[in-house]
Amino acid sequence: MDTDPSVSVTLPSGLKRGRRGLPEAEDIETIKNSGDEEFGLFALIALYTGLRKGEVLALTKDDIDLENRIISVTKALQLDSTSVKVKSPKTENGERIVGIPDPLVPYLENLPDGYLFSVNGKPMNETQFQVRWRKYARHTGIKCTPHQLRHEFTSVLVGSGLTPEEVQILVGHANISTTMDIYKHLKQERAQKIAEKARNIF
Repeated sequence: MDTDPSVSVTLPSGLKRGRRGLPEAEDIETIKNSGDEEFGLFALIALYTGLRKGEVLALTKDDIDLENRIISVTKALQLDSTSVKVKSPKTENGERIVGIPDPLVPYLENLPDGYLFSVNGKPMNETQFQVRWRKYARHTGIKCTPHQLRHEFTSVLVGSGLTPEEVQILVGHANISTTMDIYKHLKQERAQKIAEKARNIF
């Protein structure tokens, strides 16, 4: 199908929300090695910067500063199935600067002017994004979602020993309580995995 009819469906409010799990290690490795694939750059940026989907899609060449190795997050896209609106980031802390790690640098060189991800020079709507993401996922075999890549980025920050306040700044959470909730969950998740490894030893 050319379009996804479920994109225009709105879920009722008040539903119980489950936690998004971390992506599988195989997915992470696949993404790291598929930067040259069509739409692979989107996955790499999400993985290495923790930007939200709308923040990645709003990036332009002017937001990329390779000399100083930083990306300026100053806007985001609000998407629906057929239209798109450029707006301020999701939260007050959403306007921020994120670093560009070494593996991402080669893919950000010699970028064309304008949006990094576009259709005929214009930012993508939700349907256009989903078509490209699903094509990329089918071709590479990954199962994770873009938001799980943001979750993985946060997990790496937590595992590196950064404080919750430092993590909050880098991921752009509005409230420290959001960061603390994820922080505690990831700590517990890591502890469970360590316990499982120890159990398997015996």
